[in-house]
Amino acid sequence: MDYLNTVGKAELLFHGTRALRFDKFDLCMLGSGEGKHAADGIYFTPSLKGAGWHADYTANQNGIPLIYVCVFKQNAKILTLNKSIDMHPKLIQKHWDTLPVWISTKTGPNWYSELALTPESSAFQGYPKLDDRERCKILFRHGIDAIRDFESGQYVDHIYGRSHLVLNTDSIEIIEILNCDAIADELSDDSKSYFLADDASELGSTGVLSRIRVNITVT
Repeated sequence: MDYLNTVGKAELLFHGTRALRFDKFDLCMLGSGEGKHAADGIYFTPSLKGAGWHADYTANQNGIPLIYVCVFKQNAKILTLNKSIDMHPKLIQKHWDTLPVWISTKTGPNWYSELALTPESSAFQGYPKLDDRERCKILFRHGIDAIRDFESGQYVDHIYGRSHLVLNTDSIEIIEILNCDAIADELSDDSKSYFLADDASELGSTGVLSRIRVNITVT
């Protein structure tokens, strides 16, 4: 796969929610969780603890706090914010070259902010720029499945890193669903990074069987 963590395994994505259990993410449910979003997509974090924080404290649903452990499917077309197109995997570079010229010529690290300038806004002074939602809709229509590092810093739940925005829910595979209450001991510990194993074993001292394993403790 193109997107790997530090031990060469598929990058893990976590999504915290209090929605009733489901087996597929659905964009029709946008707004039912936190109730606000900059773009039409599902937000994920690489932090298990961050997802737990969201499920416990910011999700608006009334159900049990759950964490969905996910990975990108193979060949998902994923852009990374603030990263030049030529620094992306070959799959992305080849796909970018096929897009309309006004998009494909934006190849530097600021490609996303430059997308706000349409041909019309470049030609006519005062023509409105595209906001996040409009830019993401354009990327989705042109085959982009997700944007990594879409949110960071003060915009991310608590202090737990960055958020990735998934535009195409078909690009996500749900591996397992963890009950936040059942893994409370793991979530109360220091923030960690994880990788996906082939088989299930006890997650920390929780007694819960899971395929995720601790990689490196974040200090």
